[in-house]
Amino acid sequence: MGTTIPRQFNFAKGANTTALGHTSAFPVYPVLDEIDLNRVAAQRRKGKVAIYTFSGSSDLIEFDGTNDVVTPYLDTRVIPLGVRWTAETLFVSTSVASDRCIVGRGGASAAWLKVVQNTSSEVVVTLTDSAGNTASMTWTGIAGGTVCALQVTRNGTAVTGYLNGTSKTATLASATNLMQNSAWVFGADNSGSYHLGRIDYFRVFSALKTTTRDLSFRLLDPRASTVLMDYILTKDANSKVIDRGPYEMHAAAAGAPTTAGAVLAVNPEPVRFISVNLDTDNAPQGYVMVRNRVYPVRFF
Repeated sequence: MGTTIPRQFNFAKGANTTALGHTSAFPVYPVLDEIDLNRVAAQRRKGKVAIYTFSGSSDLIEFDGTNDVVTPYLDTRVIPLGVRWTAETLFVSTSVASDRCIVGRGGASAAWLKVVQNTSSEVVVTLTDSAGNTASMTWTGIAGGTVCALQVTRNGTAVTGYLNGTSKTATLASATNLMQNSAWVFGADNSGSYHLGRIDYFRVFSALKTTTRDLSFRLLDPRASTVLMDYILTKDANSKVIDRGPYEMHAAAAGAPTTAGAVLAVNPEPVRFISVNLDTDNAPQGYVMVRNRVYPVRFF
């Protein structure tokens, strides 16, 4: 019989990134990514191997395309946004028989951001700054039923968008104007173009993100220093949509939205610890604790 050698790494908040090349004392990581667990230490490995996926569940609002709308609280500490930021959302329109507005204006004035999927199977993103200058980007061939992972960044006059891996660019007239600070909503545009479908999340960062690889995932740490807002589009018993970000700009749901929609994003759960042993064949056998459950995993 072989000898079992226990090895355990404790994660205070789960796993994040493997920025360090080699370490025997594990830092705090929110996502387990590119890590090689061997008998000596945790080392960065070439490539990426998913050892396990854990998902939480919640029911999303099913926007009915008629009168459902979610209105965020307008906090002037956040809106108008500055000249460097990133916005991300994950959504699906059930059909595009009519224009479907995912993010739009709450009144007569333009919102800082508008996202609409129109009857021509286009997703159109429009930014409006405090002087009324606009910049638009259009993606074509986006049929109803397509899950859309969207990222929009502003860096002065430069605007960049990524939708399902395809990039577009646009230009704002001013590098110094802040964004428009009028009312904005999810699921409609000035009481028109109502969304039919689901929005999983909507989040904004006070920095330029350089990757789009986490667009299919919800944030593990919505109170991180660069997070300005982080909405998960489900409602509580008081018809509130919670902003998990530091400013807690909770939104109010109106109309008669139901919450039976299946989630679109992976909802990560923090890894509490990983234990690695050698089995009787001298092969590594791992155990991962997520919440209060332990899962066996194999390392290759």
